[in-house]
Amino acid sequence: PRKKKLPELPPIPSKRYFPIREASSLCGVKDYVLRFWEKEFSQLRPMKRGSQRAYRAKDILIARRIRELLYGEAVSYTHLRAHET
Repeated sequence: PRKKKLPELPPIPSKRYFPIREASSLCGVKDYVLRFWEKEFSQLRPMKRGSQRAYRAKDILIARRIRELLYGEAVSYTHLRAHET
C-alpha cells in the first residue's frame, strides 16, 4: 500500500488521564472513531471512571499507531484485526 502523509499531531501532555474529547484531539480523529476502535482493537482499552473514559498516554500512542496504519499506510481493518497481538 502507498503511504499517505498525515498531518502532524500535537505532543502528548504529561498528564495521567485524558477525557475522550482531549484524547481524540491528540489522536487526530473524532470521539466516535476512538469508541469504534475500542470495540475493534483489543489493545485499546482506556480506563472507565464511572461512565467516563480515561485515556492514558499509552492508549493515545496505541490509537495514534492505529491511525497511522489505517489512514497513513492504508492497511485494512480486516488485516489489522487479523494481526492483533
